[in-house]
Amino acid sequence: MNIYSDMTKPALQNTVVARNGADATRRTRILVSRSHLPSARARRIFNVVLRSGHFLFQGGERERRVTPGHEFFYCLSGRGCLLSEKRLFRVDPFELAWLSGPTAYWADQAPWEILWMRVDGHHVEQTWEVLSVPQRPVFVGLPKETRRVFHRVNDLLAGGCSPADAALNCELAELLGYLVESRAAARTRALREPEAESPAIS
Repeated sequence: MNIYSDMTKPALQNTVVARNGADATRRTRILVSRSHLPSARARRIFNVVLRSGHFLFQGGERERRVTPGHEFFYCLSGRGCLLSEKRLFRVDPFELAWLSGPTAYWADQAPWEILWMRVDGHHVEQTWEVLSVPQRPVFVGLPKETRRVFHRVNDLLAGGCSPADAALNCELAELLGYLVESRAAARTRALREPEAESPAIS
């Protein structure tokens, strides 16, 4: 199901195929891809959004990468898998995965449809540490407004206007607030019922 905002039209259609070139099966479909180069002043003042997009992962090929900065994957449909700190996590619809550093991810139930953001900033880094994201990178129980943040960010980046840095900072602050609330709710649930640990990968 594609629930992407009608206000933001796909800017780029593309596919990625297997690296050996022998398999022409579509692996990733890029519905929207945005990029932004904030000024040095904006980086000093704000949390910044560097890139954003809307993707369909249509194959199970594992992507391994070292994520520069921080990335958010918000799942719209399907299911993805994330390998972080040698632990396997699943990302179901309306859940968010926070990626940073060495990671691997792939579609478990394709197509895995996600909204995506690459961000940076002092508050982002501090929130990442406070919420112990490397050990628990998946956030659940997020409000429906979460996906609207991604839509609005894509709209702002499509405009290409430098004053958007302040608006992008506000959107990112709202998203971080939802993640803090999600983690607080998870702690409350854990007091009532112990949470099962994700399996370790040797």
